[in-house]
Amino acid sequence: MDERTLTIAIVAPSGIPDTESLHAGAELVKSWNHQIVFGRHVFARNHYNAGTPAERVEDLIWAMTAPEVDVVWMARGGYGQAHGLPHLPFERFLDKLVIGYSDATALLAALHQSPNNSKLIHGPMVEKLATDVDEQTRDWIRGQLAGRHADALQGTSVDRAPSAPIYGTVVGGNLTVLASLLGTPWGIRPKDAILLLEDIDEPAYRIDRSITQLILSGAFENVRAVGFGEFTRCPVPDEANYTLQNILSDLLAPLDIPVVHGLQFGHGARNQPWVYGSKAKLDQTTLSFIPE
Repeated sequence: MDERTLTIAIVAPSGIPDTESLHAGAELVKSWNHQIVFGRHVFARNHYNAGTPAERVEDLIWAMTAPEVDVVWMARGGYGQAHGLPHLPFERFLDKLVIGYSDATALLAALHQSPNNSKLIHGPMVEKLATDVDEQTRDWIRGQLAGRHADALQGTSVDRAPSAPIYGTVVGGNLTVLASLLGTPWGIRPKDAILLLEDIDEPAYRIDRSITQLILSGAFENVRAVGFGEFTRCPVPDEANYTLQNILSDLLAPLDIPVVHGLQFGHGARNQPWVYGSKAKLDQTTLSFIPE
């Protein structure tokens, strides 16, 4: 691996990070021989966001245009990335390594559709690194910083297993955020895609609603396969005789495409990074990434 020292800008375009957890995560990354710089407004507060929309946009523009910054890493998720999308000068952004997930799905989707050629990593936030993810996840994200090829994602089961491997471009992220982007300039328009989805704190009927919204919008028209990650605290009713996986399978059955369940990414302790926009191969329950 290339263990060269990187300059990593930590920004908070969404919710308010926990100060102690964020510093612990930053110290961990520094122990990997990287330099950390914080956005000016990372610890600002405005309602439930880390600063006003203008302050959060200012930090993101700084990080994405500063020549000395190699990596732009989201401090935490929550809500608020969408506030800034209309104000981001994507054409001015330099090519970076951009890391985040959850609410950062909005930024990853927008960057993927922009002229910018940053490498986009769907992976853990800095706030979660020291305490909320496991050692394997830390090793994976450290490897991404060093330029290591992403390991394959392994699922637990597949609906409509393909008779031959399926190739496509990997996109997706947080289901609720993707559904919220429909009807905006940043709504996903996947082409020949393998769509990966995860979520947190959404009851089963809301998961159903968001997937149905994506289907009715046409977002699945050019999707070749779907992979579901972890759906954390997404309950079905106590008296239900079905599972969330039953619902997911039933919703996508009419599309007649392979659907893999149990991929290890999302809001759990095992949050395996994957490269947004990369080429990949799905073979039964294994999604492997093709080197560029």
